[in-house]
Amino acid sequence: MAPTEVQIPDFVPPKEMSIADLMAAAVARSTTSTIDFKALLANADVVEGRALVDKASMIGMPHIITSVAFHKGVKDKEGISHDFVSCEFTTLPSTGAPIEGVYNDGSTGIRRQIVGYLASKGILPEGYTAEPDTSVWVEHTEEETDPEFSIKFLAPRGLRVSEYKNAFVDEGKTYYLA
Repeated sequence: MAPTEVQIPDFVPPKEMSIADLMAAAVARSTTSTIDFKALLANADVVEGRALVDKASMIGMPHIITSVAFHKGVKDKEGISHDFVSCEFTTLPSTGAPIEGVYNDGSTGIRRQIVGYLASKGILPEGYTAEPDTSVWVEHTEEETDPEFSIKFLAPRGLRVSEYKNAFVDEGKTYYLA
């Protein structure tokens, strides 16, 4: 007996979708196909982690950073590798369920602010206060993990952006916690 070809409707997920919303959408779509999504999702393992969001979507969006991790970044023109920070956050929009996500930053904005915050709390050595651009990420073995810190840091006004031009870029942007 030949398998039946199933037509799956086009689906474009929104930028941010909770697991509950994703499951509800899958169940709702199950009425338009022969696949029983509800049974398929029962007891399914879920990939851990948070959705990566565009920092621009966080402008003016109050949120609390719950975890930061530093990762190896790309090398600059001089061959120096700078790190970047991943900020896991939770926010509660005016309507709806809490949204969890993560955004990355390797600039003199958010990354520098986070390093300064961690140094002021004694989580990073005091030297980072005077030199916040010093890399937090260090070369490590496969058994070790990137430096990660659980924090509770409120950005009551979300992010703000500074746009600029200089000798290196025609249209630069740096994001800051607000």
